[in-house]
Amino acid sequence: MSEQTLSRRIVIFVAVAALAIVGCGVLWVTYQVRNSRAEIREYQEAHSDAKIVGKRASEIIAMYGEPYAGERGSDGEYVFIMYKQVKQGQYCGIVIKDGVAAEVSFWGQ
Repeated sequence: MSEQTLSRRIVIFVAVAALAIVGCGVLWVTYQVRNSRAEIREYQEAHSDAKIVGKRASEIIAMYGEPYAGERGSDGEYVFIMYKQVKQGQYCGIVIKDGVAAEVSFWGQ
């Protein structure tokens, strides 16, 4: 085997290895994006309008735990509750009207 043939084989091997590494990187990033989107969807489904609207603040807190933040009205009852999902950095805001949840919104994802 000549020296020139050996160098070509080394170059081809390095090129194939580099392409394999790049391909694995692309697959990993794709997996992470899909995983992230699935977690966002699960969080939003767990905090959906259907599960929250019409419930009292105490019921919501019993379901999801203490809120990340909240605003109380002059009567001391919650008028707004906010939950935060730390991993994805998304927030869930719940507007309380007449003692029950009236609106749910998400932001930050």
